[in-house]
Amino acid sequence: MYIERAFSKDFKRATWAVYFGPYCSNGDQQIGVGNGGAISAVLDLVTANLATLHVRGKTPTASLSVKMLRPALPMPGLFRVDAWVEKVEGNKIYLGGSFGD
Repeated sequence: MYIERAFSKDFKRATWAVYFGPYCSNGDQQIGVGNGGAISAVLDLVTANLATLHVRGKTPTASLSVKMLRPALPMPGLFRVDAWVEKVEGNKIYLGGSFGD
């Protein structure tokens, strides 16, 4: 996997370009379709990284929910991952994200 990333100056938004290689697909029967676990892991990585930079401290993931709207195609391929801070309540930070081409 290859990654390029950019952040807003206030660390409230991030955009990453992520290249998924052939081993990130669903396997023999659906070669060429992105694996949901790999996509979820990348979304977790991007949002956790943004949260850590935003609060300048440790930010473990308490909950992760990913809604798969359509297959990630083509695989291997280059994808755009966006993340943003939705709100901060005390020591909790809520983020959103998207994964697409």
